[in-house]
Amino acid sequence: MGKDFKNSDDIEEIIAQVNKLKKEKEEMFKSSKDNEAQKASEMVSDEKSVMSGEPKSKAEIADMIKSSLNNENDDLGIVLPAPNIQNNEDKEQTKSFTLKEASEAIRQANKAEKSVTKSKSQPFELDRKKLNNAEKQYRSNKKSKKALTVVLFIIGIVVILVVGAYVTGLVMTKDTFLPNTYINGVKVSGLNAEDASELIEANGNHINTLKFLKNDGSYITIPYEKFGYEFNTSKQVNKLLDDENNYLYFLNYFKDTKINIDLDGSYDEKKLKDEILNASFGTAKPKNAKIVRDSSGKFIVEPEKEGTTVDTEKVVKAAIKAVNTKTPEVDLVKEDCYIKPTVVAADLEGKLDELNKIFDVVVELDFDYTTEKLTYDDIKDAFNIKDDGTFTIDEEVVWNWVNGLRKKYDTLHKTRRFKSTLQGDIEINSQDDYFGQKDAIFGYMLDADETAKAVAEAFKKGESTKLKPIYYHNGGYYYDTMGQVKHDKSDEADVITDLSRIKSYIEVDLTNQTLWYYQDGKKLFECGVVSGLPTKERMTYPGIYQLWMKEQNKKMEGRTTEGQYQSQCSFWNYISVRSIGIHDATWNSSFGGDRYKWAGSHGCVGVSYDSAQYIFDNIPIGTVVIMYY
Repeated sequence: MGKDFKNSDDIEEIIAQVNKLKKEKEEMFKSSKDNEAQKASEMVSDEKSVMSGEPKSKAEIADMIKSSLNNENDDLGIVLPAPNIQNNEDKEQTKSFTLKEASEAIRQANKAEKSVTKSKSQPFELDRKKLNNAEKQYRSNKKSKKALTVVLFIIGIVVILVVGAYVTGLVMTKDTFLPNTYINGVKVSGLNAEDASELIEANGNHINTLKFLKNDGSYITIPYEKFGYEFNTSKQVNKLLDDENNYLYFLNYFKDTKINIDLDGSYDEKKLKDEILNASFGTAKPKNAKIVRDSSGKFIVEPEKEGTTVDTEKVVKAAIKAVNTKTPEVDLVKEDCYIKPTVVAADLEGKLDELNKIFDVVVELDFDYTTEKLTYDDIKDAFNIKDDGTFTIDEEVVWNWVNGLRKKYDTLHKTRRFKSTLQGDIEINSQDDYFGQKDAIFGYMLDADETAKAVAEAFKKGESTKLKPIYYHNGGYYYDTMGQVKHDKSDEADVITDLSRIKSYIEVDLTNQTLWYYQDGKKLFECGVVSGLPTKERMTYPGIYQLWMKEQNKKMEGRTTEGQYQSQCSFWNYISVRSIGIHDATWNSSFGGDRYKWAGSHGCVGVSYDSAQYIFDNIPIGTVVIMYY
């Protein structure tokens, strides 16, 4: 092909025709499959026709380019852009670009001319493979477009549904809590503020019970409702609802929103106190530490023990504090609510040495010719050890021990032998009088009261000691209106254990109605007597008496079944514990003999005035008076 394109109009025309042909090709693929095949066959025929001769003109070159464009797999395929002159400024640029493309087209045309010339000597054969590829490409493009349409339709439906669901959710979450919202552990999704408040107060993980931990590890629980607790949560819940962003409600489907709020409220303190007073905290009282004896007999400290009784005032105070500070549990031990022992082991440790001294104390009672020993074991029941480690001694227990010795050592009212002036050796014992009492008191009798006090004091001091027994003092007795014998001191020197030892005494022989006074074994005085009338009510009873009191101008009076009597004496020498004395009886004309049998006294020993005065003036108090029949 030797012809050149010199006129730009010719080139533009060629480009225009090429682009037109391209459009026709695109329209061809929009037709049905059969039409496509038919057109493809015609295009092949046209191509053969074009290739059969040598192009001579511009129109022929254009046709050849068209033919090349109709077969995408042919080597003659050319694509030229359509002219696009926007304005005068771009015109030169556009022309330059078009000429370049035109030059490429001419080159391709020359190449085609050579190909056509070569094909004159060879028969034309249709490329079936290229034709099948073109058909497959068409079908693929058609399916892709149909699938795209379906996808776009589905997307549209989905968008509509999503938008509808969003709007529906937006409406439903208005004035309610968003999905998966929890307040104090309670799910409030879809609830308004009022319903949510009620549910939280009823079922939330907030404190609604007050627990008391006891010292044994168990609990006492009092529900808040028992003391009238009323929560006030609506204000906080309403604020939480107002702060929600329900436009983004859908995000809550993928997460949990957990909120904790402090629930405030009011309650009745009096009801709380009543609940505490009625609760069963325990009734076991605490036990103080105390000192006891171990298996070896030594004193040891037994530790204190806590009880289960509580100080209710402290419990109430701790409970109010817990409720006000939203504390779920009151530890009764930590809050010091239990009533504690008043004495603990540490308080008693220093007392052990002192008490163990008592354990080793030995008290001896010295009876001159023998002793009696008293140890802790003998009177251990007497010791009352107090909680503070001090102790007292029950003197009654000690008294019982001392009183047990009286049967062994007392000589009072015992039968004794005596060598009389006229009757020789006789036995003398005390007899009960008309009133069942013994007026004669001679010998000794342990003063159990005073002796017990002395023994107890020795143990209190924690010192072993030897004590003299304390006796009732015969010369110290006195007589009161109730007829009771009392004493004021002890004088063991006046106690005679054996009448044979007596060297100074008054002897009254009631059978012979005679009185003698011996001093240091020598008789110093003798006189006759008139004793009591020998009846049970008025007789003078035998026994060992003592002169223990003197009185002048004594008025004597009394009563018997015979009636009341009274008389006066100048010298009263009192020898009994009730009413017997040796006194002047001047109404008698004589003394001695048998006069007592009809003119006897009411039990006293009557003597003359001078005899009564002698006794009063010369015989000392404490002198033994031995009377016998």
